[in-house]
Amino acid sequence: MSSEQYRWLLVDDFVEEFNEHMVQAFDPSEHICVDESISRWYGQGGHWTNMGLPMYVAIDRKPENGCEIQNATCGQSGFMLRLKLVKNGSRRKHHYSVGAVEELQRNGLKFIGVVKTATKKFPMAYLQALELQGRGDIRGLVARDAEGDPSLIACVWMDRERR
Repeated sequence: MSSEQYRWLLVDDFVEEFNEHMVQAFDPSEHICVDESISRWYGQGGHWTNMGLPMYVAIDRKPENGCEIQNATCGQSGFMLRLKLVKNGSRRKHHYSVGAVEELQRNGLKFIGVVKTATKKFPMAYLQALELQGRGDIRGLVARDAEGDPSLIACVWMDRERR
């Protein structure tokens, strides 16, 4: 077992117990928000050292650096229902992907969110080629299911002047 795997084992039980407790103790609303959080970390960390946090992330848009956590939260109460530690960079953004939306749809669920970087199956090239006139301009595409109802909507907008 690697040092990295061992260090994750030190917290895996806590995460599993938290998730199991929330299943038993809390009945969430029909609105679930899936997002990411950062648990700040000021100690040592990284896969290159045998001490501290095994996966240390620094994301420009986040105020703190540390351990990234994918979470599901009750949209009505704000309680976190489920946690998942991001242990490596390979699956970081699956919950912001077209694949995640398709999986939710197969389970009878809906998704509202932004596909940020996991753009496989996303019409990124088409949307990037669209001509936007100025701040506030928006363009989009709609995919429809067999009944003609919207199943996926992809949008691009200009929220600041281009550099």
